[in-house]
Amino acid sequence: MRISLNEKIKGERFNTPGNMSREHFNLLIELSSISSEKVRLALYDFFVDGVTRKEACTRHNVSQGYFSISVRKFIQVNDRVTKAVKYYLPKYLIV
Repeated sequence: MRISLNEKIKGERFNTPGNMSREHFNLLIELSSISSEKVRLALYDFFVDGVTRKEACTRHNVSQGYFSISVRKFIQVNDRVTKAVKYYLPKYLIV
């Protein structure tokens, strides 16, 4: 499979709660600036286990406003990784 630098690389999607694998989550959370264990657990519940935002916040005593900011930061990390991945692929995979 060859990848054009102009085409968007499609990675694992997590548009709906529960669509992210544990491994994907752990890699992204380690790259993020999110250090609060409560927030990390709430994000895990949301992205991996498919729990609603409200339930994840309630379970881990995280404000919904702060959780939304953390979700945005987490998604930004994923976007940066998606953009950087082309620099780590073997040249024969890139058109």
